[in-house]
Amino acid sequence: LILLIYLFNFKNFDIIETISETHDTTWHPVAGEFEKVRDYCNKLIVQLKETSGLQRRIDIEFRVYDEGFAFRYLFPKQDKLNGKEITRENTEFRFAKNF
Repeated sequence: LILLIYLFNFKNFDIIETISETHDTTWHPVAGEFEKVRDYCNKLIVQLKETSGLQRRIDIEFRVYDEGFAFRYLFPKQDKLNGKEITRENTEFRFAKNF
């Protein structure tokens, strides 16, 4: 999983820590055919810090399930980041073959 971070364009950030764990919980949907749903995955959080300027922090959480893969950006509370506005999001996936 750690190799996944290099797929992202974070040229001005250093990895300061990685945290890996197994996530295993259940939740109860409001509607649907199941009374409860198991949320089971392996999780990796990569903590990044800007190498210059304001030295802001951003974490990326990766989750790998039997059925697929997910990630999200997390912005830890910090003095140098009072608010955030995402003006665009350029994530794309390029597969070597037509899967």
